[in-house]
Amino acid sequence: MGQAIAGNQNAQWNIPKGEEVVSLTGKMNIPKRGTNFHRPNRGMVAFWPALRGHNFFMQTCLVDSTKPQGYVTQNAAYNGACAAGHGFCNCRGSKGQQCNDKEHILKEGGTFSWYIEKKGDLWVAGFTTSSGLSSEVWMKMEGKADNHVTALLVEDSYDSEDETPKEPLEVWDIVAKNPQGKSFDMTFSCNQDGRKFSHINCNWKDGNRKGVQLTFGKGFNDTLVV
Repeated sequence: MGQAIAGNQNAQWNIPKGEEVVSLTGKMNIPKRGTNFHRPNRGMVAFWPALRGHNFFMQTCLVDSTKPQGYVTQNAAYNGACAAGHGFCNCRGSKGQQCNDKEHILKEGGTFSWYIEKKGDLWVAGFTTSSGLSSEVWMKMEGKADNHVTALLVEDSYDSEDETPKEPLEVWDIVAKNPQGKSFDMTFSCNQDGRKFSHINCNWKDGNRKGVQLTFGKGFNDTLVV
């Protein structure tokens, strides 16, 4: 996917100066998809949590593309190199290249549990699903995650209501830890980016689930919600 920050709808928490994150985990539902997959120039919309720092970026992506079979998944990293002996990893580009695992087709329904974690000298970004699918990419990263945590970023946008998912996308159990294993107390800020067919809520709560919710429809045109 991409490293974009500006111009995208997202929920973000800035890591305090002098701190770093070595573990970011969470859960996401897999919402029922919309229709109109084959409209010309439809493109794709990607949903992803991520960790960013100096010479460091890792993400776990759920992509709503033109493929009618289901969502496409991808774990990706930038500013690093594939870790030998840890499964499939492919890199493209030069400086700051993107490295990722194989794409998988993921059908709607169930839960997508994702993680970005440091394991010894290496980092891993991956996911498991309630249907039994799992994948990950192992990396040797140049830098460290000391800039910000993204609970959810919506890359690109929908152009019509019938393209959007038919139920909300929710992210919960979001936990970030420092090298000593202590969890950070995170409050996310939401940027709406003027989207017409989606709205992100950083103060979402449903029973014992708490985190970020993305709802779909029409009539949204906000710029900032904290």
